[in-house]
Amino acid sequence: MLRFNSTIFEVPMKNKWILWTGLATFFVLFAFAAALYKERTILLDPAFHLFSIARTGQFAIQVFRFGAFFTQLFPLVCVKLGLPLPIVLQSYSLSFVVLDALLFVLLWFGVRQPLWALALLLNSILMVNETFYWIQPELKQGLSILIFYLGLLQSGRLRPGNTWFLPVHAGLLLVLAFMHPLLVFPFVSGFGLLLAQTPKAERTALSGYGITFLMFYGIKSQLFRNWYDDAQLENLKNFVTWFPNYFAVPTHKMFLNYLVTDYYALIPAMAGLLYVWAVRKKYRAMVWYAALFVGYILVVNVTFPDPQNLRRLYVEQFYLSLGAMTLIALVVSGAFEKAGRWLPLALIALIGVRVGHIYLQHRPYTEKLAWQRRFLQEHSGDKLIFNEKDVPESKQMQYTWGSAEEFWLLSTLESGETRSIVITDDPEILRKFLDRKNLFITKHKVYDYDELPKPYFNLKNDTITYHYVVPGR
Repeated sequence: MLRFNSTIFEVPMKNKWILWTGLATFFVLFAFAAALYKERTILLDPAFHLFSIARTGQFAIQVFRFGAFFTQLFPLVCVKLGLPLPIVLQSYSLSFVVLDALLFVLLWFGVRQPLWALALLLNSILMVNETFYWIQPELKQGLSILIFYLGLLQSGRLRPGNTWFLPVHAGLLLVLAFMHPLLVFPFVSGFGLLLAQTPKAERTALSGYGITFLMFYGIKSQLFRNWYDDAQLENLKNFVTWFPNYFAVPTHKMFLNYLVTDYYALIPAMAGLLYVWAVRKKYRAMVWYAALFVGYILVVNVTFPDPQNLRRLYVEQFYLSLGAMTLIALVVSGAFEKAGRWLPLALIALIGVRVGHIYLQHRPYTEKLAWQRRFLQEHSGDKLIFNEKDVPESKQMQYTWGSAEEFWLLSTLESGETRSIVITDDPEILRKFLDRKNLFITKHKVYDYDELPKPYFNLKNDTITYHYVVPGR
C-alpha cells in the first residue's frame, strides 16, 4: 500500500466547506447547462455527435478517444428509449457537468481526499470560458479524470491487495492514454511531482504505474494513428520554421491577453505555488513544474502560431491543461494547507466570480442561434448550399463545417420540420448533387432520406432539389 509522508494527505473531513461549495457550484453549473442546452449542443462537434447517435443508435467516438463514452452514453440511452429530441439534447448538455460532479463526490465520499476534490472543482471553472459552451473536448474531460486518478492513487486505494486493483487501475490508465495526445504533459507533470515526494522504498511501485501509462500512450500513438492527430503533428514542423525565435510567436501575445481577461485566476494560483516552493526550498519541484509549463505553452503556441486563423473557442481547450497542472501541483506541494484560514473565503469568492464569468460567455452563442433562426426564416422551405464567403454573418458560427448538423437540430427542434442547409468553404464539391431529390447533404457525407430515422429526422419526400445560392441572383 502506498503511503505518503506529507500531512496534507491526512486532512480530516472537517473541511466541509469544500463539500458544500462544490455541491452548490455544480448545482449552478447544472442549471446553466439545462437552461443553455441549445447553445451547448447546437454547435460543431456536439451537433455532429448527436447527428451520428440519432442516425445510427451507436456511440459517436471519434479518433479513438474512447473516454468520451460516459458523456455520449446519456444521449445514446435517450435515443434507444425513443425520447423526444429536446430531452436528447438536454441529456448531452448535462452529462458533462454530471461527469465532474460525480468525480468530485467520489473523491470526497469514496476516496476521502478533500483537497483533490477541491482541485477537481476548481479545474471545472478556473480557466473555463468558451469551453463551457463547446462542451465535448476530450482533453477537458481527460483532465478531470486525471485529477480523479491521482487522488485515487494518493489515497492508497489503488493497491495490489485489492481484487479490483488491476482492472480499475489499468482501465483508468487506458482511458487517460486514449483521451488526447496532449494529456501526456499534465500527467507527466503531476505524476513526477507525486513521485518526488514519495518515500524511496515505494518509488519503484509508483514508477511502474507511470511507465504503464507511457506504454499505453505509445501503443495508442503507433497502433491507433488517425488522420486528425497526424494533421496536428504536421504542425510541429513550425518548430523548424520558427527556430530559434520561439518566443516571438504571435500567439504568445494572444495568450498573455487571455491571461489578463479570462485566465486571471491562474496568476495568483501560480504565485502561491511558487512562493510555497521557494519558502520550503523545493527548487527541483519548481524547475520540474516550470519546465513542463513553459514547454507546454511552446508546443501549443508554436503549433498554432497565427492568431488570425485560430478561434478562441478552439485554443482554450489546450490552455486548460495549464490550470490543471497548477492545481495538481498546489495539492502535492501542500500550498492549500499553507494558505491558512483565509483560503475558504478567498476560494468561495473566486468561484463566485468565475461562475458569473462563465454565464456571461453565453451571449455570442445565444446570438449565433438567433442568427440561425433568422436565416431559416429568410429561406423558408428551401434546401440550400451556400458558400460561406457569400454569407457575411456566417462568422457568427465560429466554424461552418457543422452547419448542416446544426440547422438539422435547430429546425427539427423548434419547427418540427427538418431543414437541409449547408454553409461550406468549398461548395463546388457539392454541385453534383444540385439536381438530386430526397437527399440530406452535409459537408462530410450525403444521406438518403431513408437512412435518417424518425422521430429525429422529419424529412418529406418531395420534388424540391437543392440549389446553390449566389447573392444577387
